[in-house]
Amino acid sequence: MVYKNLTSWLKLKWVDRFSSLAVAFALALMAWLYGSNRDQEIIENVTIPVVVSLNSIQQEHFMLDVVPNMKVHVSFSGSPLKIREFRRTLEHDECVSKIEYSVTEDRLGEFKFGDNVVISESDIPVPQGVRARLVEGKNKIPVTVYRLGEKLIPVRLESGMEGSLFSQVLIEPASVLVKGPLEILDRTKTIPTHFTSVPFGSMAFHNNVSQSVRVAIVDELEGKPVRVLPSKVVVKSIPEPKKVYELSDISIRFLCPSNFAFKPKFTDERSAKLDVKIQGPVLNDLPKVLAYIDLTARPGTAGLNVESVKIQLPREFLLLEEIARERTIELIPLETVKKTAP
Repeated sequence: MVYKNLTSWLKLKWVDRFSSLAVAFALALMAWLYGSNRDQEIIENVTIPVVVSLNSIQQEHFMLDVVPNMKVHVSFSGSPLKIREFRRTLEHDECVSKIEYSVTEDRLGEFKFGDNVVISESDIPVPQGVRARLVEGKNKIPVTVYRLGEKLIPVRLESGMEGSLFSQVLIEPASVLVKGPLEILDRTKTIPTHFTSVPFGSMAFHNNVSQSVRVAIVDELEGKPVRVLPSKVVVKSIPEPKKVYELSDISIRFLCPSNFAFKPKFTDERSAKLDVKIQGPVLNDLPKVLAYIDLTARPGTAGLNVESVKIQLPREFLLLEEIARERTIELIPLETVKKTAP
């Protein structure tokens, strides 16, 4: 009987002591949590840049298209000392979330697909003692994934050469190997060069000499970057065959202003004609040359005047020999012409 009473007393004593310890621990924990919360400082709603890149193993087979300057809104908490140190990192834009994206096995065969990269709090680089908190539902970055391929594509010269002295050019190589999104390569028929004013001189044209220049090819198609091999091509000019024409007895005309008070005439028949020697493309018919005296530049003076003949050659033609351009003409007042008229 005495033994049973002693055992019961010891059990009650142990329960009482354990309860006291538990209560003391709980009070201490609450006091610590209260003190910790009082010492916490918070930075709210900070935008952090996010850089999403494709993992290095898949970069040869896929391309990642991410909207530039993507950011997520993050709040930070921690002790005043830690937060104060972390503010300097934020002020210098040194807090950047870097995410590595991988194409999952079930999508390796797709040419193009969209996906979302979910940013977690562990993806925000913070020092020990600082905690990051993201807004749920606003921590997703949309990306588009393109499968890469290669295609041999003909080169198209963009040079503004239309209407130039050279009607043809030779591009070497004529086609280049382009690596880029398969979806875009499949519908690309030609790849252009950068717009270049090709410096093919007219003197070389007149001497029937071929010229060449290196021109860079564009490095994107439909706004997506592509890799081109080689990145430059050689453009060679191919001048058209030329022929020398000797034209005789070209009539010289008068260009008169409206309400001109004189009737112009040459002093002799030979002065009213000229002969020219020109060079240009091979034509089925003789080229048409326009010769005229411009009387619109200054007021006319009755009597004899010395004027210069102007010549207008067809496009891509060159005057091989200079001619005597000065002509003596007579300006007869219209009143005199009317009086002498029968």
